[in-house]
Amino acid sequence: MALLIQNLLHANHTSRRLSFEKETYVNPFFEAKKFLQKIFAEHVNNRIGKITLDYFAQLNQSGFEERARVFGETYNLYEAAGAARGVFIGKKISYYARELQVPNRPLVYEKLVMLTQGHFHGIPLIFDKTKITLNSITPWDIGKKNLHRIYRNNVKSATKEQWKKINPSFNYIIDKNLYHEWGETVKKNEKSKK
Repeated sequence: MALLIQNLLHANHTSRRLSFEKETYVNPFFEAKKFLQKIFAEHVNNRIGKITLDYFAQLNQSGFEERARVFGETYNLYEAAGAARGVFIGKKISYYARELQVPNRPLVYEKLVMLTQGHFHGIPLIFDKTKITLNSITPWDIGKKNLHRIYRNNVKSATKEQWKKINPSFNYIIDKNLYHEWGETVKKNEKSKK
């Protein structure tokens, strides 16, 4: 089988000569298993890459609304990063923030960190030319209104400390919201004692 595949790959003399020069020629009689494993891995990796590129090309064509929906609904952070990659702060990032405002979305905290920092595992997601510096991307300021809506609908997706780390202005929102809930509880307890 290795001999047949190699003959198909080297159908003419010049391709065989080039494989000798590049030192990629494998003797199909002695190294058949290694050769077949290499060809199989190359074929599978090429196929996976093509399917992934086709998928993201299709997402790009479908628009930011669809990409934002995928971003909000997925349980896979890598898929979420792929859906958010290429967004601009000045355009369409509000779709992503709106998706995180929906109650009970999965991994809200991690996705919010992804958007506000502008990268995921060192890979840039936000492509604003004015926001990119030599070392990093300037974080996106999501705003108090969006943060409050996301927090209100997804309180249990992170701890209080994690929510406060997202944005310094968010500390006030959390403290105000917690005080408000605590104040209502105290009033209810006082009424029940009377």
